[in-house]
Amino acid sequence: FAKEHMVAPVFDDLQEHYGDDFLVVTYMNTSGRIKALAGRTGGAVCTSGNAKPVMEWALAQGKKILFVPDRHLGEVSCWWTGIPADKQFLWGGGTEGMQMTVDGLSPSDRARLDDAQVVLWGSYCGVHTVFDTGMVEYWRKRDYRVLVHPECPLEVVQAADGAGSTKFLWQAMLDAKAGDKLAIATEGHFVRNAREQAAQRGIEIVHVADVPGGGSMGCYTYNKTARSMY
Repeated sequence: FAKEHMVAPVFDDLQEHYGDDFLVVTYMNTSGRIKALAGRTGGAVCTSGNAKPVMEWALAQGKKILFVPDRHLGEVSCWWTGIPADKQFLWGGGTEGMQMTVDGLSPSDRARLDDAQVVLWGSYCGVHTVFDTGMVEYWRKRDYRVLVHPECPLEVVQAADGAGSTKFLWQAMLDAKAGDKLAIATEGHFVRNAREQAAQRGIEIVHVADVPGGGSMGCYTYNKTARSMY
């Protein structure tokens, strides 16, 4: 969850403590009011397709960055841009995050926050957290090229053969040749559509979660009910 009434008090708190040395990078799936917070700090709005260059730009501003949300996309963007884990601070998500304050942190957490380059709002897309490294390894052992969405947990992205937006994943299907095998980790409807298109050209596509004991589902960010999570 990253609704405006949850993020706004944290935004005010961080801005009070860090002033002009603070900016917001927010995900396209957030509300206009959240995007306005990015605008107030001279920040930016990103997508899963341009999160890396946007993070690189934000780092070049030399300010502390609040990344709202997706927690996992934020962690992946930090990895892509060379920001180590000890320079990241995981803020709570949803109601937990709303109730947190800078002054309420323990001395050690406050020191970590002060030292952090990026503060990650703790929300995430529930669909992309169903994937794990065991699933990636399952398909790689069967000679599939594993491609994942960057809202997946960092360890899944690191274990895969590639990661990118749905545009990236769709293009990978279009570029594949007859006999190629792809395992894709994103929402189920997308993978089914890609599978149908690919089958006409002799390409095999599977959903990464379709392993023994796994499961697949539609992405919260793709339906009206769960858009409110952001």
